[in-house]
Amino acid sequence: MKKRLLSLLLLVGMLFSMATACDKLSKPSENSSESSSNSSQEPAEMIDYAAQVKLDMASETLKQEVTVLNHIDGDTTHFNVPKSIVPTGMLKARYLAVNTPESTGKIEEWGKKASRYTKEALKDATSIIIETDGTEWAVDSTGERHLVWVWYKKAGMSDYRCLNIELLQNGLAVGSKASATRYGDICVKAIDQASVFELHVHSQDKDPDYYYGEAIKIDLKELRLNAESYKGMRVAFDGYVSQYYNNGVYVEDFDSETGMYFGMYVYYGF
Repeated sequence: MKKRLLSLLLLVGMLFSMATACDKLSKPSENSSESSSNSSQEPAEMIDYAAQVKLDMASETLKQEVTVLNHIDGDTTHFNVPKSIVPTGMLKARYLAVNTPESTGKIEEWGKKASRYTKEALKDATSIIIETDGTEWAVDSTGERHLVWVWYKKAGMSDYRCLNIELLQNGLAVGSKASATRYGDICVKAIDQASVFELHVHSQDKDPDYYYGEAIKIDLKELRLNAESYKGMRVAFDGYVSQYYNNGVYVEDFDSETGMYFGMYVYYGF
């Protein structure tokens, strides 16, 4: 039976479920700690700050050419790397200096757009290089994700572009300790410019991909793993209907981070 996409709005009480696998990002304030003081005069045109930073292969930082294993969200990607760097051969990359809105778990405004931007930027790349900020492969507070700069080049491009800075200058991320990094000055300028031009997370515009109804937008993985947290709450999520059964539907959704499907049975009555 052909699967159909289903958007569901539920008042979660008792969940009759069958599982196939058994930082709310607030909109930044006008004066972000990662921004310098904006000029009162709006610039005539946008500056491509990502083009002002060049990848220096001779610098003391560590660098590695990689390929994409899984796209997770706007600021997290899983790359294939040599086992000399990570024994499993999979490096969970957390992009330095940026914090994109969530597109998994609890969904946030502009999260899906940021996730799509990162995926499209790395799609068909002829070369992707990850770079450390210092002289070692550092990890974030989870101890699992490596903090890196992500550089990519596509056919016809003469230089690598820094995806981290692109996300900032396009207003698809706010700064995360950006000023303290090796490219901090450019990152702060990119943030300031996106704020001045009121791009995406810095704007008051409605995100066309975001659900603004009277519910908490989450994904099926979040609901399945934390069902008790949403008891009595109204939630909205997307999923594919894989089976109709006994006045209800079985809905599932693939999670790229774990490589598993999460699903549940939804009873819709007589």
